[in-house]
Amino acid sequence: MNDSVWLALSDTGQPTAMTWRDVEYQVTDTPTRLEEDWFFVTHEPPCPFGWRFQGRPLGGENQIFDVRFDQRLERWFVARTYA
Repeated sequence: MNDSVWLALSDTGQPTAMTWRDVEYQVTDTPTRLEEDWFFVTHEPPCPFGWRFQGRPLGGENQIFDVRFDQRLERWFVARTYA
């Protein structure tokens, strides 16, 4: 999965809302910063910065999202979702 998203960030840099596939999600928990994967010890990660958070669309069910920032493309994208 590699879908671009729009991400709203708080003053402290944590996600507060996201638009993905034309659906607006409100962040409903405290986001957790994603750490670099262990296999990047010898290789620079393409997207070293990311968040995991729970989001819910209006009238919908919560989902868990992993989003990462691609520095090369200068955009956020959904790396993984959990239902």
